[in-house]
Amino acid sequence: MPRKAGELYIETQEKITFEISGADLEKVRHFREQHKNCFRGEVLEQFTYSFSPSGMGVALEVRCSCGKILELGDFAGAGR
Repeated sequence: MPRKAGELYIETQEKITFEISGADLEKVRHFREQHKNCFRGEVLEQFTYSFSPSGMGVALEVRCSCGKILELGDFAGAGR
């Protein structure tokens, strides 16, 4: 898949690709900037990205090693 400037792509082992762009990408960048000084593990893992596809859209959760969570998607935070 061609990569465009200003987009973040995550590819799974099964070759499923998720894209973060637009306002969601700006929110992810801001979240990462806010947490740039948080703990990084032995292999420098700091952020975990979780994509949950459904018939209503794709929910994205970005979790920092400090425990803070950023929820994105069309239905982020629904029912909470």
